[in-house]
Amino acid sequence: MSENQERNRLTPIQSGICGASAGLISRLVIAPLDVVKIRLQLDSYKRFRVFSKAETNQSQFQLNTNRSKYTSMSQTFKTIMKEEGIFAFWKGNLAAEYLYLTYGGLQFLTYRAVEDIMSNLNETSIINLPRASHTFVGGATAGVVATIGTYPLDLMRTRFAAQGGNKIYSSFTKAFSEIYKSEGLPGFYRGIWSSIIQIMPYMGLMFGSYDLLKRQFQTLKERSSLIRKIEDAEDLLCGGFAGVISKTGVFPFDLVRKRLQIQGPHRTKYVIDTVPQYTGGVWACIRQILYNEGFLGLYKGLLPGLLKAAPGSAITFFIFGETAKLLKYIEQKIE
Repeated sequence: MSENQERNRLTPIQSGICGASAGLISRLVIAPLDVVKIRLQLDSYKRFRVFSKAETNQSQFQLNTNRSKYTSMSQTFKTIMKEEGIFAFWKGNLAAEYLYLTYGGLQFLTYRAVEDIMSNLNETSIINLPRASHTFVGGATAGVVATIGTYPLDLMRTRFAAQGGNKIYSSFTKAFSEIYKSEGLPGFYRGIWSSIIQIMPYMGLMFGSYDLLKRQFQTLKERSSLIRKIEDAEDLLCGGFAGVISKTGVFPFDLVRKRLQIQGPHRTKYVIDTVPQYTGGVWACIRQILYNEGFLGLYKGLLPGLLKAAPGSAITFFIFGETAKLLKYIEQKIE
């Protein structure tokens, strides 16, 4: 590593600050798409028939044959606006801001710390792993640590976003108290295994594809004057594409997580009151969705999910980069 690269390298604490700032700002922008995605994911009406066998032997699983409340992204936007008003698109935003702030900080702090450890191991010749493995292992580890640390906030965010006009939880503190009182500590971790299963490939794909795209961008920049003209948008473009790639790869686990997070005593009191009861864990839930809703049922809400992933990731990496520049500028001034 050159002296200039070493000087510009962020410490784990600086990475945590940059990640927290990036998560906080990106959440404000993508909140409406997130609410729409969650509503579509929770709608268990069977709209797809690909690979579905729900027409026969229906006694094995409870099948929702009611009319779907949300049928598309545009229709969901219109329905929420009409029935609940514009502020409904930021339902659960307080829990989400806490979530993204904490998650972003833990994610980038852990990622940088793991990357430093692996780089040191390479330099001491204890192990010699390729650069791609650094980003994958670092991203996956960062994702697991951040997910476990912030999962109760994620669960509360989902429940707030699933509320309609009749509120189950009136505030963040009351939601926390109610969940603990009626469901105990395990209630805050419903569906966490779907997150753990999802987050390792998701963060690995996120950071791995981002790192690959950044290197490709650098190569193209050396060869093309056109690419050099848009180098200021490098973090936005690479972050956006990385978000789409990673989100598509693990989307079914995201849907399963949302379905499991609203299980419990209030399952039938949300704006979508027809979510089936799932027992037996992640794989049993996937099997039940496949049986009742078909293969494409696992991809409900994918469009707003992708539309959210691209700007969300782009903004995250852009704000991270700009915050990093600011911290380094302040550090140099202090020196």
